[in-house]
Formats: sequence, C-alpha cells, structure tokens
Amino acid sequence: DDLYGGTSSYFRQVATPAAGIDFTFMNLDDIAKVEAAITPKTKMVWLESPSNPLLKTTDIRKITAMAKRRGLIVVVDSTFMSPYL
Repeated sequence: DDLYGGTSSYFRQVATPAAGIDFTFMNLDDIAKVEAAITPKTKMVWLESPSNPLLKTTDIRKITAMAKRRGLIVVVDSTFMSPYL
C-alpha cells in the first residue's frame, strides 16, 4: 500500500506487459494476509523497508521466514536506509 511510484510504474507498465509477470500490491503488516495471497504462481516477495514515501517499516524477518517456508525469493529495497548504513 506504499511503494515508490517508479517501482510501481515499472512493475505495472513494463514488467507485466513485457514478461507477462503478475503482481499483487498489498500491505505487508499482516503476515497471515500476505501468506493467504500467495498462489502456486508466486515466486518472489518484493518489499520496501522503509517504504517511500511514507517511511513505513516491514518486519523483514517475519516476511523472510514465511517466504523461506514457501520456497520464495525475498527482495528488499532499502534505498531510504542506504545513507544510514
């Protein structure tokens, strides 16, 4: 529910038409809802933490543990934290 506009545009306007990849955009705060959204076609969970522009944080450990159980790749865009690191 909070994703950098450039990333969202790329997924919707470039990756979907060019590669036939489907995306589900959702709030990752409720791990049960995230898990319920996973389908047999799901291969990856992409998240921003902190998000852009609202700086919402996601529990990366919870998402990663759930994804690992399901054999999924997790990608974390933490661009906003780069200056801190």
